[in-house]
Amino acid sequence: MAQALEKTNVADSHPYEDDLASVGQNKDRQAFVRLFDYYAGRLKSFYMQQGLNPETAEELVQEVFVLIWRKAEQFDPAKANASTWIYTIARNKRIDFLRKDIKRQEDPVEFLPDIEEDQSQGPEEKVIQTDLSVRMKEIINILPKDQRTIILQSYFQGLTHQEIADKNKIPLGTVKSRMRLAVERLKHTWKDNREDL
Repeated sequence: MAQALEKTNVADSHPYEDDLASVGQNKDRQAFVRLFDYYAGRLKSFYMQQGLNPETAEELVQEVFVLIWRKAEQFDPAKANASTWIYTIARNKRIDFLRKDIKRQEDPVEFLPDIEEDQSQGPEEKVIQTDLSVRMKEIINILPKDQRTIILQSYFQGLTHQEIADKNKIPLGTVKSRMRLAVERLKHTWKDNREDL
């Protein structure tokens, strides 16, 4: 990663120190636009070279520029050029993203979306809907880890069976059998829980 960072920095022959300083000192919007025009595409390429998909890369680029706008006054040209300063922010953003991604994989149920709330519901219906959301998470959480992982990757991350097999380095047949077992268990457990409501 360090080599990729160095390579990208070398390629940035126009470091834009004055523009970055102007954003920091005066919140200069035109200078900010020049920085964005010059660095946004380069940062997206940098992220994609590191294995991120285009959508995630674009999101991180946006987050980097929010930080540049907020923190530009901290830029010190005596310590680093603009390119190094900006790419350091980009690298740190990627590290944060990877940490969250690892956390999501370790405890994926925590990141499950809540069942969408219907605004026309009354207070009692909202309580029941919230209870359903909590129970669904609890039910998924009781699955064995190998089955839970496959369910989450399939239904909540939208991966195909083949993508799940590749990601987890297991045979396609194993993915299908774990999926079948997990779905059966979820159906029975969910039915029992719905009857308790």
